Amino acid sequence: MTYRKKYYSYIAIIISIFFTTISYSQEVNDGDLIIYQAPSPKFHNIVLQSHQGLPRFGLLNNYTISGKNNTGYKKKYSNIQRDPILREKNKKIQLGYQNYFKMVTFKYLADLYKDIDRERLTIMPPDNITGKQKNSYDAQQYLRSLLTLCVEEKCKNGLNGKNEFEHLRNYKAFVNENLDDLRKWSNTFFTNNNVIGYHVSSLGLGSYDFDKNGYWTNLNLNVNIGNSRGITVSTFFESKTGYENSLLNKVGPLTRRGAIPSFQIFLAMSPEKAEKFQLNNIKSLYLVKKIKLTYKEVVSGYSTRLTLTYHHESPILDIYEDMALTKKIGTLSFDKLIIKK
Repeated sequence: MTYRKKYYSYIAIIISIFFTTISYSQEVNDGDLIIYQAPSPKFHNIVLQSHQGLPRFGLLNNYTISGKNNTGYKKKYSNIQRDPILREKNKKIQLGYQNYFKMVTFKYLADLYKDIDRERLTIMPPDNITGKQKNSYDAQQYLRSLLTLCVEEKCKNGLNGKNEFEHLRNYKAFVNENLDDLRKWSNTFFTNNNVIGYHVSSLGLGSYDFDKNGYWTNLNLNVNIGNSRGITVSTFFESKTGYENSLLNKVGPLTRRGAIPSFQIFLAMSPEKAEKFQLNNIKSLYLVKKIKLTYKEVVSGYSTRLTLTYHHESPILDIYEDMALTKKIGTLSFDKLIIKK
C-alpha cells in the first residue's frame, strides 16, 4: 500500500469513529425539554425537563394553570388530565427520568458486562459465590430494568418466554440485537463522570413578619433525586467551595447521611407583594440552584444502588413565583443569607 493510500485509509477510520461517536451522543434542546436521542428507533428517546439549557432535577413543572372554582376562590389546576398532548408529554418526562438514571447506572456496570454470558442464562449463584458467575447473573438481571427503553414488543419481551427454550431464544436475540447499542449509548451520559444542571425545591410561605417585612422560611439545600424501578439513587453533599464551607460553619456539620442540616432564612418581601401572593393562593415559591452531580460508586445486587455526590456550581439561588420558572422574583446568595439562630 502506498503512503497516499495509507494516509487516506487512516483518515477514513478517524471519520468513521467520529461519526459513530456523534450518532450515540445527540442531545437536543426543545423548549423546556432536553432530549437524549436514542441510537435506534427500537428505543425511546430520554426526555428530561430543562432550565436555561441544562437538565432540571428535583421538583418538576407539572403544567398547572390558575383559575377559579364555583365559589370564586382562586385555585391551581393541572392541565395534564385535560390536555392529551400534555398528558403524553408528561408521560415521556416521567419515563425519561427513570431511564436517565438507569442508563447512568448501566454505564458504570461495565465490569459486570465483560463477564456476561451471551449464550446461556446464568443461574443464581450461592451467596458466597463471586467472580464471573456472579457478574453474569447480576448483569442479566439488570437488563430487565432497561426494558422500559424498548419501543418494539420483541425488545420488551426479550427477557421472557413461555418456557425455558423460548426464554433462552428471546434472551440471545435481545443481547445480540440490543446490548452493544445500549452499552455505547450509556457511555454518552455523565461525560467526565458528572453532569451540571439545576435543582428545584420549594420555599414555603408561612406567617408574614410585619416587623421585619418578610418571611422566615425553611431552606433545604439537599438534592433528592428519587429512585427508579430496579435501582436506588443516593446523593451526598460534598463541599467544594469557600462559600459552601462558610455556610456549613454557620448551620452545623453534615448529618450522618451526608446532608446539609435544614435551617431557617429570612426572605425579605414587601407587604404589597406578600398580600398579592396570598390573594392568588400562592403558598410557596421555587428555589433554583445550579449543581454538579458526580459519580461516586455503583453496587450491583437485588436492588442496584447508584451513589452520587453533589455541590453547588454557583452561590446564587434564584427564586421564582411559578413552577414553570418563568416569573423570577429575586435572588439570594450563600454569603448574604440571613440565618435564624
